Amino acid sequence: MAKVAILDAGAQYGKVRIFVSSYVCRAVIISGSPDSVGTHGAAVCDPKIFECGLPVLGICYGMQLMNEAFGGRITRGESREDGQFVIDCDTSSPLFNCKVNIFNVIWMVWFCDELRGIGNDDRRLYGVQFHPEVDLTPCGRRILRNFLFGICKLHGDFQIADRLKVCLSHIRQAVGQNKVLVSEGPTSIFSVSLSRSRFIWE
Repeated sequence: MAKVAILDAGAQYGKVRIFVSSYVCRAVIISGSPDSVGTHGAAVCDPKIFECGLPVLGICYGMQLMNEAFGGRITRGESREDGQFVIDCDTSSPLFNCKVNIFNVIWMVWFCDELRGIGNDDRRLYGVQFHPEVDLTPCGRRILRNFLFGICKLHGDFQIADRLKVCLSHIRQAVGQNKVLVSEGPTSIFSVSLSRSRFIWE
């Protein structure tokens, strides 16, 4: 099963935090962040990630990191823009290969009237200065599909059963032959229900 490394830079809209070794990954997505690359203490990544040959999609802050890695300059505007906006995209790009070139997007940036996206088709490096992962970006799911299935040539063959196997494997490794005291929290109860057939509970 192919894996995608998601580098969490502090995404406002992120629902999970996933860290995967890059040598087993087929692509990298760098999340957004409430910070800018000029912010003291902001998350950074090794710029060599853009030279390793893997496709990379930088979302918002991730695009800023990519831009900076190649000598681009980030400047801060006078005010921050948040909300839903309409942008015009070049549909000849494999990332924006959609039936329409006008997108409603969720915008969260410190500047306006600048680049909404960047890309290098030969290196398969792309960045967007908006949030395609948010439901209020109608074509966002299509943009992510274009990246994962079109640009990265991945297949959507992941099943819930695959996730169950991974969860049970993690539980087995953590528990081993030991007895475990389980709290009444939702995460613990869910873990118990997942692994009930695999362990003896007292």
